[in-house]
Amino acid sequence: MEKIEKDARDAKAEKKIIMFAWVAIAAGTAMFILGKVFKGNPLLDFLNGALPWVFLGLMFLFAVLYLNKEEKK
Repeated sequence: MEKIEKDARDAKAEKKIIMFAWVAIAAGTAMFILGKVFKGNPLLDFLNGALPWVFLGLMFLFAVLYLNKEEKK
């Protein structure tokens, strides 16, 4: 019974991580498109360079913290 509960928690955690990844991909795609539309805007140029790394770091942090929290249950 404990294994089934742990597997259910793991599946729930993986779904949340995948959802966050899709949100990050959608936001990154939107920033890429905005960067192409408003070419030469220094703020969008900076965001297009920085946001993929920020999203990658946030996704990694979210995954580690969430999985660590789920593991303690």
